[in-house]
Amino acid sequence: MCCWRGFNLKRLLVYSYFCPDSQHRPGGVQQIVGPLLDVLTRSYNWTLTVVHGAACQRPTKHICLPSWTSGNEPDSVDPHVLAGASQFLQTLARGHHAALSVDRMLPASLGVPCVLMSNTMAYETEATAARANQWRTIIAPTERHAALVRMVRPLAHVRAVPYGLPGKLLEAAASNSFPLVTGQSQVIKLPHRPDRRKGHPEAIKGLAMALPASKNVKLQIAWLNEKRYAAYKDELHRLAQQLGVESQVEFCPWVDGIERWKSSADWTATLQLGSFEESFGLSIVESILFGRPVVTLRQPAVREILGDTSLLLEIDDPHNWYAALCEYWRAGVGRPQFSNGLLDLLSLDRMAACYDKILIEANSADLFVHD
Repeated sequence: MCCWRGFNLKRLLVYSYFCPDSQHRPGGVQQIVGPLLDVLTRSYNWTLTVVHGAACQRPTKHICLPSWTSGNEPDSVDPHVLAGASQFLQTLARGHHAALSVDRMLPASLGVPCVLMSNTMAYETEATAARANQWRTIIAPTERHAALVRMVRPLAHVRAVPYGLPGKLLEAAASNSFPLVTGQSQVIKLPHRPDRRKGHPEAIKGLAMALPASKNVKLQIAWLNEKRYAAYKDELHRLAQQLGVESQVEFCPWVDGIERWKSSADWTATLQLGSFEESFGLSIVESILFGRPVVTLRQPAVREILGDTSLLLEIDDPHNWYAALCEYWRAGVGRPQFSNGLLDLLSLDRMAACYDKILIEANSADLFVHD
């Protein structure tokens, strides 16, 4: 049993907007948090209390808080539910040494050192959390995102800790064992969740603009079957019809984990053509580890992680993605062998070790700066 600051175990309160143990985890951070918490528990002796407000995969292990934002207006709050949840968290936190919040403000001051896992500021809730003055440390997935956090909260103590990926994926990348794709028919993947800023219309328009050369290309768009995305899907269907490429655009279920790795054998390249600036770019990084070229607009955070790889094709006009891929294929650039330095950077054990150190350091009062 590990002794830390006079306690037999390190106790961590985790506050998340989703269940970390969910079997279906759409989006980048939702795939990272569960494995990270598993390693913190198994290798670093943290005892966890997980609190969240979404549907739960482990109702006997997690605590589900009622939503205080349910109402007829999208930004309405039930003050009684909020007050009750805040009081509950304050009481719960007393038995813990630190709290880790995933992309959300805490509803109250908890009285224990609090750390924010800031994965993006591209949504109002995440941006509000990054601005809050309740964090001993804010952890960002790249230096690029860390710099943005410092700009919105200059006195914050911010640390960059890249995501860690499953060991089996990194082993496959090290051995170059992902299959290469050959043949005339090309399947181009859009593996991201249906965010309007990810470049789905640009991909469809670029496909149509490249006809007839692109007639053997199929765009495969990952999709979440949720009501909130239905109107956007209809728009994309209509766009493909209007441009005469409906038969070349396919919507398929969004998959994660090992299912996505298996499906990598079926596609030749990945697109992310919209205005969304990734804070890490998990789908992009994974695709490149699979040996697939990725066409994007400028993505500084992704370039920070991957360095000068020939597989990241950054362009200025998103509609020219097909020409960029043709140039890449004509050049005959072989799939690179990834360096041990990159694979070590993406180690899940390395990520957990950094979080363990930061959570312990958060208890040093000299790290907390009031602003």
